[in-house]
Amino acid sequence: MKNILLQLIPINWAYHPMGICPVQAEGEFMGYYFYFRARFDMITIEFAKTQSDWFRNKIVYSKILKRTNGVYDAGYYPRKECINLIHKGCVLFFIYKIFKIKL
Repeated sequence: MKNILLQLIPINWAYHPMGICPVQAEGEFMGYYFYFRARFDMITIEFAKTQSDWFRNKIVYSKILKRTNGVYDAGYYPRKECINLIHKGCVLFFIYKIFKIKL
């Protein structure tokens, strides 16, 4: 079942999670650019106002979404699970933007 929030405020994908070591995805959520990366033992998402701001390291919100057990496990993470983690990151970003609570 899809998350209701993501139906109301959809993700505009530049590209879905793909690749290996790292698995990466980019897009836009709530008018903010996001960059998702799964590499080594960490899966992260970062939000910036624009892609240019992200390149300049002007990050508005960043979150470690998951840590894996093995040092290289995240680099081969399944696409469906990555999409679920991106949705989780977008919900956490929404909470941060609306309520100023960083979870």
